[in-house]
Order: sequence, then structure tokens, then C-alpha cells
Amino acid sequence: MWPSAEKQSLSHHDEFQIEKLPSKPRYQFVVYTGDQKEEASVESSPGNVSFQPPVTAGSIAETAFEEILPIDEQLFPLSPASGLLGWGGSFGPMESPFLFQAFVDGFLKSVSPQACHPRLLPLANFVPYALQSPIMMDVFNACGASFLSSRDPSMKHEAKKRYSLCLTNFANSLSRPRDGVEEWMVAAVILLCLRDKFSGTLAIVPASHLAKALEMIRQLRQSGKLSVVSLKFLIETFLFNYTVMLLTGTQEVVLRLPSPFQVYDEWRPILDYSPFRTALPFMKYPIFGAARHFYEIAAKVSWYFSHLPLSPEDKGVVCGLLSQTYTTPLPTITPEAEQELLPHELIHVRESIYLADMLQNCCLLLLHKLLFPMLERDDPLVQEIVTKIIHKLCALSGDSPIWIICTWPLLVCGIATSSASQQHYIYSQCQRCASRFQMEFLDQICRFLVSVWGTDTEAGLGWNCLLDRDIILRVYL
Repeated sequence: MWPSAEKQSLSHHDEFQIEKLPSKPRYQFVVYTGDQKEEASVESSPGNVSFQPPVTAGSIAETAFEEILPIDEQLFPLSPASGLLGWGGSFGPMESPFLFQAFVDGFLKSVSPQACHPRLLPLANFVPYALQSPIMMDVFNACGASFLSSRDPSMKHEAKKRYSLCLTNFANSLSRPRDGVEEWMVAAVILLCLRDKFSGTLAIVPASHLAKALEMIRQLRQSGKLSVVSLKFLIETFLFNYTVMLLTGTQEVVLRLPSPFQVYDEWRPILDYSPFRTALPFMKYPIFGAARHFYEIAAKVSWYFSHLPLSPEDKGVVCGLLSQTYTTPLPTITPEAEQELLPHELIHVRESIYLADMLQNCCLLLLHKLLFPMLERDDPLVQEIVTKIIHKLCALSGDSPIWIICTWPLLVCGIATSSASQQHYIYSQCQRCASRFQMEFLDQICRFLVSVWGTDTEAGLGWNCLLDRDIILRVYL
């Protein structure tokens, strides 16, 4: 449960943006105040990526790798002893080991939902960036402080101070002359977007972060500076946060982000590439897991909720998405994988398939509402789908990391359910996960769902709120 002390949200109405100055090869922060015109999106042609053949690896529990990679693709080994990590190099004097440990043992674990190859985990990808720039330690500390502040109100001031220090140092670093975008910059921006989930914020802030992250990833891809493993991890992290944000984003948020039809087409070859051998094909997705294809459908469905009313052409595309949702099969676990995976890994991948099932049914709910706006929440079809989602939620173990990315189905299912017992279950799971994973935005979802359901003395908004952007934007996913 949330602490009884009054929660204070950080002020996030201002955020940094990066602009290339024409006169010098450097980047600069500018403050966004909400009244600037939308910047022209960068439409760089994707650069060629030199793919390496898949690497054979056994169980995902293994941490030793037999392949020899170029130095820019190497990852330093984890220290087995403590929660702090040794990466074969030195971070230099650590200014705040406590916050760094909170980042590694708390923050990163709370954004690591899937069973996948160890080289694709957030831990293995984010931490080595500290060797590229000391600014990353400021980002790590800001994320660690934000993670702690969601449970400990006394940390609110420290979290705010660390965030301000992080932005200042980041801006100063980027103001120095440099030869284009560097990999650590993208990682920093994505981490700041993830940090917003712990502190709670307005959607326009992470939307701006995501738009800049995509711009920088495109530049890195074109320059050829980014290894395929890093590129795959960064783009999937971007795509997940982009996808879940589309449903509840304001028109300004949507305008800052590209169409999911465009962005998934652009990055599909990288997203679906298998850099390592895994027991199951969907274990190459560290964030999406078995729900990879349903997240793409979810992004496209959510996009249309921000473009109502639908034109005849739009309805044709939505009908195609409905057919695709019905006909896309759920992944399965092969007998060979059952033999190869450890027992806890089998549980994890089964729960990933449960999430895919939930996403599929959530997409069906949204698609039916798009095509039939007058469809009532009490319609038997709607409640049958809701019940299927609830059953899969109940099948998840209480400490499953899959809960970390269940916020989108919890919100969609919560809006659609008319059963008091199901409403109570969803509310209690949101509160439990808010405490378990220390994400303040889950508290926003709880408050929003209560306003949708109503109380004994006040009627709720009902599931027609999906059609009203001014209402749905109250939630940040």
C-alpha cells in the first residue's frame, strides 16, 4: 500500500530537448514550454547493419559466452559477489554506492520483465554505458533515487535534487563539441523516460524523451556506430514505451511521435533479428517476450483512438487489424524447450504467453469499441473477453516480473469490466504491484479506474471514456 504521507509529484513540465546547432558540431539542451511548434521529424534512411550469425547458448541461466566479439560489442562480466557490479573496468570513485545499488538491484529489476538471453537484459545493456560517460552515473543515481522515493517519502527531495543534477550535467556534457550522437546518450534518454514511471508525470515529458531517443537511434544506425545487440535492445525498449503511451497520450503527444505503421516497418528487421540462439523464438525479445506481435497490433489500435472519427479508409484498416488479431496464433512451448529450460524458466516463459493472450484480448476489446462506438460495456461479448483476461491475470504468480508490463492490460480490462468483484481484483493488483515494483504511475491508474467505475454516490465515466481524449489522458502508462 502507498505510504499515508502525502505524495508529492515532481515538477516535470519542463524537459530537455537536443538540437544540432548549425554553426558548430555540438548539441544543446533547450527547455520545452509547450508552446513551440512541432519539430520536423528526422526521416533518415536506416543505415546498414552488419549482422553476426546467431550464437549458440544453452539455458538462459548461463552467463558464460563462448563467442569472441569485437571490442565495441563486448560486455564485461558480472561480479558474482554483491549487488554492485564489476564490469572489467573502473567507474572511478563512486559518489553514491547506495543509489547505484538501488538502481541495479531495484530499478533495473523492475524494468526486466522477460526470460531472455542474458546479453539482452537491461542489466547487461545499461550498466556498461557508465564506462562511456561519467554522466551515466548521474542518470543511474537519479533513477535509483526515484525508485526509492516511491516507497520512502523522505527520499522525494533527494530524488528531485538528483534529477535536476542529472539534467544539468547532461546538458553541460552535450554542449561540448563532439562528433555526432553517441550510444550512451540514447541510453540516458530512455532511462529518463523509464524513470518517469516511478515518479509519475505528464505524458508530454516522456513523449518528448521518446521522440528524441528515436531521432538519436536513427542517427546512430545511419552512422554504423551501434552494435546490433545494442541497437536491438534500445529500439525494443523504445517501442515498448512508445506503444503503451499511445492509448492515453494527448494529441500533442501523438503529434510528437511517428505512426506505428511507419515505425514498426522501419525497425522490424532489427527488432526480429536473433543475435543469439535461444530455446524459444520469442526469448529474443527482452521486453515484449511472447507478446511481440500483439504489442504491434496494440500500437496500431491505440493510434486510431487518437484519430477519431474514423474515415472509411480507416475502418478498412481497423477491420484488417481485427482479422489479424483473431488469426495470429499464440506462441507455444516445444518439447525440446521443455527439456532445455530450467523449471523456473519454464514458469517464466509460460507467463509470457499468458501476457500475449491478455494483449490479444485487450486488442479485441479496443477494436470492437473502435468499430462499434455504441457497444455497451455490459454486452455479453465484452464481458466474455474481460473474463478471459482476468483468468490469465489470475494465472500469474504473485511475484512474476510479467506484472511489470501488465499495466496496459490492467487499464484496458479495468475500463471494460462491469463486475464489482473483477473491479476489486484489478484495483487490488494495481495497488499490490505499485508497492511491489515501486511505480507511482500505478497509483494514477487506481484513481482513474475508480472514476471510471463510479461509487455508491457518484456515477462513473464508463468505458466510453476510451473515446474521449480529455478523459483518458489523465493516465500515464
